[in-house]
Amino acid sequence: MNTKEKKSIKGCTTYEEILEKEYGPKGTPERDQFDRDAEAFILAERLKEERRKAGLTQALLTEKIETKKSYIL
Repeated sequence: MNTKEKKSIKGCTTYEEILEKEYGPKGTPERDQFDRDAEAFILAERLKEERRKAGLTQALLTEKIETKKSYIL
């Protein structure tokens, strides 16, 4: 496949089409839940990356911000 061809997933050619097929259109409860979960996942991954860049382990960060390890990624 050359770079100009689009790969089709279950008859879909765009990310939006895939999301609609799997979770429904925007505004439906299932899609809204997916969008919230996706945003939470992205934020958690960014926070984990920044913690690691700062050279902090989960334990060190919990001490620094005085919280429980279960709150730290």
